[in-house]
Amino acid sequence: MTDDHPRIAPRRPRGRDRTGRRAFRAHTPGRTRQLTLRGSEHASFTGAEALLPQSGLPASVLTGGLGTIAPATAIRPTEAHVATYFDHWLRGRDGRLLERPSPIHPAMEFAG
Repeated sequence: MTDDHPRIAPRRPRGRDRTGRRAFRAHTPGRTRQLTLRGSEHASFTGAEALLPQSGLPASVLTGGLGTIAPATAIRPTEAHVATYFDHWLRGRDGRLLERPSPIHPAMEFAG
């Protein structure tokens, strides 16, 4: 991958690891987008929210790893935005979903 290619980096909710995000964006050429899934934690990006609630883990463990967002609310916008990213950059398809917040996925916030 050359320096002019886009990158995707899932991020934790607002307020964590700001130094790392700033450094990533400062050293990434071209446009960047910073999206956050409201109420999520890092494991939400993995799709674990579909499986872990069935595991019998305590609610506090689930909330710590997945956040407070409902599984269906987390999975759909994550799938849509990741698919749009790859479709746009690898297949040359429309990438409008990555340009601004979508009323179809209101839980996905654009932070920059």
